[in-house]
Amino acid sequence: MQDMGGVSEIVGGDVAADSELVQAPTDEWTAASLAHASVLLTLILGLAGGIGALVGLAVPLMMYLGYRGESRFVAFHALQSFVYQVVGAVVIAALAVLVAMAWTISGWLTAILVGFLLMPLALLLTLLLVCALV
Repeated sequence: MQDMGGVSEIVGGDVAADSELVQAPTDEWTAASLAHASVLLTLILGLAGGIGALVGLAVPLMMYLGYRGESRFVAFHALQSFVYQVVGAVVIAALAVLVAMAWTISGWLTAILVGFLLMPLALLLTLLLVCALV
């Protein structure tokens, strides 16, 4: 893709540059920014009660469904935000299951003293999960 000298983005296979007629109005930029900022709502609701993360995921999805026929720019960014948040939620959930399994196996194996050797691994996985949340 050649440099157009301005902001360019591929939306639905078409190149949108600020030198073309496809420039998005300010309210569309604001709505697209809010779709990406909804990740903060998902993070706060997810840390507060788990199931709240699903409510937070609904925000960019509803924005996508609402703007789908109205603005391709906002719909594209809302869909990007939704996919990013779903992938993040799946990764965090998988890490949480892995940490729980590591501590459970390590706890059961402490009865035969092998579990003490696995505790550093379980601690490392726990720290990885905490770093992923931050």
